[in-house]
Amino acid sequence: MLERVEIRNWQSLRHVELPLGRFTVIVGASSSGKSALMRAFRALASNTTGTAAITRGADTAAITARTADAVVTLEHRKGAWFYRVLSPETGERDYTKLNRSVPEDVTRLLNIQPVPTGGSSINFAGQFDGPYLLSDTHSASSVARTLGALTNVDRIYAAVGVANKRYKARAATLKTRRADRDALVEEARGFADLKHQLAVCARAERIAEDAARLSDRLDRLRGALDALDVAETVLARTQAPSTVPSDERVLQARERLDRFVSLLREQKAARDTVHAASRAVADAKNDETAANDEIWIVLHEAGTCPTCEQPIK
Repeated sequence: MLERVEIRNWQSLRHVELPLGRFTVIVGASSSGKSALMRAFRALASNTTGTAAITRGADTAAITARTADAVVTLEHRKGAWFYRVLSPETGERDYTKLNRSVPEDVTRLLNIQPVPTGGSSINFAGQFDGPYLLSDTHSASSVARTLGALTNVDRIYAAVGVANKRYKARAATLKTRRADRDALVEEARGFADLKHQLAVCARAERIAEDAARLSDRLDRLRGALDALDVAETVLARTQAPSTVPSDERVLQARERLDRFVSLLREQKAARDTVHAASRAVADAKNDETAANDEIWIVLHEAGTCPTCEQPIK
């Protein structure tokens, strides 16, 4: 493929260097040299030369085309036209005896067939020539595909297709993630009263501790009552003394009796307190059981503990 062309002293073109692509369009104002450029291409590929093509006042002229690995020049010097070729295959070589023909090496390196007089080329066309891609023998889809390949538009279309696929995939992923987020938000609402439930559990634990302390005190009081019962039995069995005992022992016994009565009253009050605490403990245990059941259901549905982030099994 031609990559660059350089023209010197060809008709109106004094010195022109033009980079070429797979599909190049030359535009410009009238009499700006477009037709001269097309004739230069034709002359290079077909050896259609003449002294009239040389810029007025110039003695030499040259049309040079460069490919990836070769340089082909059609040059006029010392009154004659000749080709000069530079490539890895041929080295540097001049073709002087042309007789209006084009050397095979030139045609092969340029990859452009010579154009007969009055004919058209599939490689270049003027502004009034019918481009071969748009002729009646080609369908619109064929023209579009070929132009797309020449201008790399097909790569843009392919990139757009890949981008659309990626966009749809990202959109689907985004939709899934939003649905997951909504599900998690809805699930989190089930833990809205979790703090209240934890407070209830803490209160139940405190009540249980108080009940344990009251139960221990009740056991001590029961022991005191048993001792009092034994003392009363002993006193009942004791016979009246023959002589009047000293009132000191009576007073001491009275004090002991008063203490036992006081202990009995405290025992009754403690028993009532224990009964009330037992009822509170039972109610708290029921509340705790219900709260634990509810917490277990919520954690089991969540699948993960919100505190330690461990999976619920």
